[in-house]
Amino acid sequence: MERPLLRLALLALPVLLGLSSLAAIIVAPFAWGAGDHVGLSSWMPTATALAFGLPGLFIADQLIRRIRSKTAEGFDLSATLLFYGLLAMPVSIAVLVTIAAGVSDTGTYDQLRGNNEDGLSPAAYMAVTLGVSGLLNAMVAAASATYVSAISEHRRGPHDRADGEVDGVGQLLSRRNQVL
Repeated sequence: MERPLLRLALLALPVLLGLSSLAAIIVAPFAWGAGDHVGLSSWMPTATALAFGLPGLFIADQLIRRIRSKTAEGFDLSATLLFYGLLAMPVSIAVLVTIAAGVSDTGTYDQLRGNNEDGLSPAAYMAVTLGVSGLLNAMVAAASATYVSAISEHRRGPHDRADGEVDGVGQLLSRRNQVL
């Protein structure tokens, strides 16, 4: 695969992560009051969308920046390290898209009642939201760090020469050897 094309392929999942996080953030204000009929506070559905969307957007931003800087020049990939990121990020993207699609729908919160009328308490709802959000974002952050560490950049060292650059010391030494 050509390097510019490979660079775009490496950026695809982080960009999708950023877009799905952005979708959850954009939908957040429209979720205000969506869970009122099941006893949740009006702000809780909005907080749910933001609890998933904001960290996801931050992680995606950092990941895109690091990939762009590491792939600016030549680079190599470690398939083993890349594999973990390729597994974890699609899961997060799917969760974020699901949240963006359902957080403002009142039917989503009807399922919280279960078989009884009391259902899930507001405190339990927020505890589950924060717990799942924290776990998912920690998983994506770890996967992102592994994903980025799969890319090893080629940087010119102080003794590396560019193509066509003259090796002055090498020429001096070769002349010296010719004289002796």
